[in-house]
Amino acid sequence: MSHKHITPEQRNVIAVLKRIGTFQKDIAIIIGVTPSAISQELTRNKDEDSKYRAGSAKKKKKEDLKLIKDLIKLKIMNG
Repeated sequence: MSHKHITPEQRNVIAVLKRIGTFQKDIAIIIGVTPSAISQELTRNKDEDSKYRAGSAKKKKKEDLKLIKDLIKLKIMNG
């Protein structure tokens, strides 16, 4: 399994499988990523109530990308 980003579709699958009680190892096999990638995704993208939701993960990723772009712009402007 190569290193690649988890897609929005995979996030939806993770959310559904997690909700029905599927083990992380089995989720990894089903969507074709490492168990470590699933663990990181679930840890990184929990809501305030400690539950994984695909929509929250997408929103956090979008916010992170905006922050990175803003930091790059700031670095360019300040040399």
